[in-house]
Amino acid sequence: MPDLVNSVAFTRDGRTLAAASGNTGKVALWDVQSRHRIATLRIGDRGPVNSVAFSPHGHTLAAGSEDGTVKLWDAQSHALLETLSAGPNQVFSVAFSPDGRFLAAAGFTGTIRVWHKGVLWRN
Repeated sequence: MPDLVNSVAFTRDGRTLAAASGNTGKVALWDVQSRHRIATLRIGDRGPVNSVAFSPHGHTLAAGSEDGTVKLWDAQSHALLETLSAGPNQVFSVAFSPDGRFLAAAGFTGTIRVWHKGVLWRN
C-alpha cells in the first residue's frame, strides 16, 4: 500500500520540504535541491500525522497528529523539543503566527488551542 501524505510544508527559504504521513505516523524531511531525504521523524504514537508547519524562521517544525498531540522538532538537528497536548481531540491543522511567537492547533470538535512558548494561551 502506498503511503498517504496528509500535509506538506516548505521552510521559508524553500530548501526543506516536510511531508506528513497519513498512515505511518512519521514526517519525512527532504532537501529540495538534492531531492534526498534528510530525516524521518516519528510523530504520532496512535495514528496519522495530519498537519505540519515550519516556524517563520524555519528552525522549528510543528506536527499535529490524531493522537491529540503537537510535537515540536528542531528542523536542523531533528531533535524533539517538546510535546504539547491538544487534549483528547485529533489535531487536524497546525500553524505558526507570522512572527513565530504563537502556535495554533485545530481539533476534531472545532476546538482551537493556542500556545505561547509552550504554554497554553487559549483553550
